[in-house]
Amino acid sequence: MLARASHFEPRFQWNDNYYVPWAKGTLNRHLPVIPQPIPYPGMMSPPWMGRLPDIPQPTQDYRNAVGLWQAHLRVPKTSLFDAIVQNSLIKADQASSAYLGWIKTALRAAGIGPGGRVATTIAEGLWMFQRDVLRLANPDGVPGPKTETGLIFISRTLPPGRTVVPPVYNNRIVSVLQQ
Repeated sequence: MLARASHFEPRFQWNDNYYVPWAKGTLNRHLPVIPQPIPYPGMMSPPWMGRLPDIPQPTQDYRNAVGLWQAHLRVPKTSLFDAIVQNSLIKADQASSAYLGWIKTALRAAGIGPGGRVATTIAEGLWMFQRDVLRLANPDGVPGPKTETGLIFISRTLPPGRTVVPPVYNNRIVSVLQQ
């Protein structure tokens, strides 16, 4: 087990209430790069772009943002956050230097990197984090919703696009946030 993660309970307790805030933060990271003149019924003015709040409720703005991302992908607009949307946003994250920089910082806080266990690539570091800290059954080295949420809790830093630390839904994580 990693040094900084020793204060964690044996298992990171994923809660479905973390998923929509992760989706909103990921949309916040990538929607501003889409060309603006795409009209979408019910969409708010451009100051909204990149400002979906990190709350677990899927709002109309969230659905509109998903529809806008689907239009960007040239897939049917359903405004539902499906596997196509999720995987394309994860792939976009992996191409973002700002996001990868945050992952490096968060992994160092988790004890992976200089002064801790050495990973030769970000994917290897994420795999170690998923295996040793989150204790996921099938670590894959991909920064998806569970991995990003775990990195936020361990590092106490936010990736680009996130506005607040996700709310704590179980007592096992409270101790990390209070230190």
